[in-house]
This record gives sequence, structure tokens and C-alpha cells, in this order.
Amino acid sequence: MEEKDPDAQKTAFALMNAFPKAFRSIQFTVHPAGVNGESQGKSSNISWAAKQASSNYRDEKARRNCVVTVMDADTHLSSNYFSLVTKKHFRHYQTADTTLYVTPIIFDRNAHIVPALVRVADILWCGAGLSGLYKNSAICIPTSVYSISLLLAERVGGWDTGPEAIGEDLHMYLKCYFATAGKLAIQIVYSPASQCNVSSDAKGYRGWVESGRARYRQALRHMWGALDTGYAIEKGWTLWWRKGDNIMVDWPPAPENLDGSDWDSASDMTYPSSTPLSKAAHTANVQYDSLNLFILFHRLFEAHFLPTHLTILLLSSAIYSLFTPVALIAPTLLWAFDFTSTLRLLGFLCMMFFFWLYESYHYTCVQAREDEMRRAGLYEQMQGGFTYRHWRWNMLDYFIFPVSGTVFGSIPAIVAEMCHFYTSRLTYRVSKKPQLLRVGGPKRGEPGWVEEEDSWDDSGVEV
Repeated sequence: MEEKDPDAQKTAFALMNAFPKAFRSIQFTVHPAGVNGESQGKSSNISWAAKQASSNYRDEKARRNCVVTVMDADTHLSSNYFSLVTKKHFRHYQTADTTLYVTPIIFDRNAHIVPALVRVADILWCGAGLSGLYKNSAICIPTSVYSISLLLAERVGGWDTGPEAIGEDLHMYLKCYFATAGKLAIQIVYSPASQCNVSSDAKGYRGWVESGRARYRQALRHMWGALDTGYAIEKGWTLWWRKGDNIMVDWPPAPENLDGSDWDSASDMTYPSSTPLSKAAHTANVQYDSLNLFILFHRLFEAHFLPTHLTILLLSSAIYSLFTPVALIAPTLLWAFDFTSTLRLLGFLCMMFFFWLYESYHYTCVQAREDEMRRAGLYEQMQGGFTYRHWRWNMLDYFIFPVSGTVFGSIPAIVAEMCHFYTSRLTYRVSKKPQLLRVGGPKRGEPGWVEEEDSWDDSGVEV
């Protein structure tokens, strides 16, 4: 919870009173406002909460088996997610304390009530995260939701709190990757995290405009994470320069008396002691996989610069072709235009194929979540929170992705990267998300009732 919210403690106690039997223990922290050196945002909130939570685990055995899950307030995780994380933690115990658990996301809660451009932008965002989550992928960048070993978080010094960490998920991934000299272990958790699209309560044209405005500001905040490319270049250069050196590193050595992947024997392993969220280093020879490092930078380029390059090249080539007679265009350049036109057509067809595959992915995710809520007896309280798709209803989505990608991808990226020439700070405010429809839930004044206020993403540049 944040201190600047006057109802923070009231909300926390309401949630604790509403779900006392659902968790072994519920605690909350209040992140003070105006901490020196901190920038407002998710990363600084997590940093504060993680430091408080870390101090609760003094027993070494408990610390080894503590996994921290980071998610947004609107995230809905299946119980299978935590079961899978637990299973993977013990099955791969030798690398458990250098492991990051990554899951795909799905926007399946209110996609039917948001404008098509907003819906498609989030489908593309979802697809970008999915693109790296294939079997044996060594570079898996998390999107909003992930879990991390407490020991790994401690040994890299916790979450950064400066303006460079506004893209908290990517920044923490990069921090762990370079702190372990590329030896960060990745476990993909095939239990998608359900998310909400940004939306507006307004109706008609005004609602369409306000939802688009909110999504653009969210996109600007996402693209502000291009700062992480500079961070990665700095850390990557250091890693390359010191390859083969014996240096003090932040990741732990292999566990002692390792005798297999059995859960019981894994619990008896011994590791070097550590202190809460402080770096515990030892000497190691720096070696890394050059191919993985190349893939990492390629994905950073795809995320932060490719959208701008595509838009600029498409517009400039179209304008040149429009105002220049074919007879005056050099043969080689004309061939390049023809060849890239073919590539654009193939790319469009590939995107059609992606949307076709996405239909099955979306249906599987929302059906599984609905079935789980029925078994848990919570379906009645969540009516209206399940969005199904059908190609007949969503045919427009297949054809407007170039517009959505430009408005919520290329333009915010260009704006963010131009702003980075004179500032690294962006005012961070939360995006508007839909409220839970309380069907059969607690009434006003009863335990569990939480008063909710609208909160728009009013991100703005700070000079």
C-alpha cells in the first residue's frame, strides 16, 4: 500500500478481514511517499515491500524456499500457477536460487467492452510476451507478472527505485541476467495471468476517446522503458570486457551436498548464508553465452526501436514513391521497393496467422479460468468478467493492427526516445481498470467492502 493514499490502511484491513481463511498469513506494508532517491512507480513499491518481507525470513531453510511473486493489482492468477512454481522450484533445486519464473499474460476480462484499437494493442502486447516463451528459450522477458527466488532478489540488491526502473519487469530481468553473468535460470510457467484492458466508464464517443487516451499514456509509460536498452549496453559492455576474469559476482555458488531432485533431499541442502536484500558475492570466472547475449539485444531492439524504424521507413518510402516517377528511380532502389513490398505482404499474412492462433489461446485461457471459478464457488461473483472471442465478432481486429501498432507502439516510442535526450523522468500514475462486479459480495459497511476510486493514467514528462 502507498502512504499517499489516505485509505491505504483501511483498504488493507478490509482485504485482510475478507480473506482470513484463504491464506496462511496476510500482511501489508505502507510505502512512504517522497523517499530520497526514489521515483514513483511499481518498482519502488516492490522494493519497499520486498525489504519488509525479507526481514520476516530469518531461518535459512525458509529463505531458500521463499519465492516472491510480482503482479499488478488487476492480475488474476490460477491456483495452478503457484502449484507449478512450487513444483519447478523443487525439481530444479540446484538452480532454484538463480531462477526467474515467467508466465504469459492474457487480456480476457473486459476486452468485449473496450474500443477495438485498445483491444488489439493489448493483443499485440500479449503476443510480444508470448514470442519468447518457447521450449528451451534462454531469453524469456517477463510481462507484468513473474516470480523470483528471494535469494536471487537479495543477491542482486533488490529492485531499483530510480527513474531508469520504470519498466520494472524488464529492468529486474536485466539486472538479474547481468548480475549472474548470463547464468540466470528461466522456468516458464504455463499458467497464463489474466489481465484487464484499460477502460473508461464513460459511454459512447467520449468513452472511446477516454479509453484510447488512457491506453496511449500507458503505452508511453511502457516505451519509456527504452531506458533499459542503455542500461543493458552498459552492463553488456562490462560483461564482455571482463570475460574470463576472476571477479566478485553476485550469484551464489552451487549448493552443497546435492544428491538429486527429490523434494525431501532438496530441503536439506545447505547454502552460504545471506542477509536481507544485500549482495552476497563470491569469486568466479566470468563466462557467458555470446548467442544468448545477442538474442537479448535483438529483443531489446524489437521492443524499443523496431516499431519506430518500421513506421519511419514505411512512411518515407511511400512518400518517395508517390512523388518520384518510376522512370527516375534507380533500378536497384526500385528492386528494393518491390522486394520489401513482398516482405510486407508476407508479414501481414503472418499476422493473420497469429490472430488465428490467438483465438484458440484466448478461448483456452478464459475457459480454464471460468471452470476454476465455478469449482471454487466464485463464478457468481465474477459474472461479466469473462470475455470470449469469435472471429465473426472480432473480424475488425485482424485488419486494424497496423493502425493500433502505430498509435500505441510507434508513436509513443518515438515520443519517449526523443524525450530521453533531455530527461529520464516520467510521472507515474496508475491506469484506469474496471471494478469487480459485486454479485453476492460484501455490501457497503460489511467486512470485505473496499471503497474504490477511479484512477487514470496521467503520466507526464518531468524535466
